[in-house]
Amino acid sequence: MISSGRGLTVTYNALKDPSVVTEEVMHLRQLHQQLDRAVLASYGWHDVEVPPYAPATERDFKAVTAFEDEVTDRLYVLNAARAKEEARQGRHAAKAAHRNLNGRQGSLL
Repeated sequence: MISSGRGLTVTYNALKDPSVVTEEVMHLRQLHQQLDRAVLASYGWHDVEVPPYAPATERDFKAVTAFEDEVTDRLYVLNAARAKEEARQGRHAAKAAHRNLNGRQGSLL
């Protein structure tokens, strides 16, 4: 971005445009895919395939949709399991009480 003098919006528009195949954009796409793989690995989800970062075909778009759906579904399951465990430990009630200090939910004053 610095070398090209482009801002974040222009850079990411180019990143998502499959017709843009400059070396720097291709490298940034690879970095994003590596980041996605690292995040998936941190959850132990080695079976989830990372789709192309700039989908160009109907198959690519379906792969992106499947990826997003799979990750979202797994995060919902994980969140539900963690909420259940917190409730079992009584931590859920403590968090709710903390948020409701003085009866003013969401207020810092």
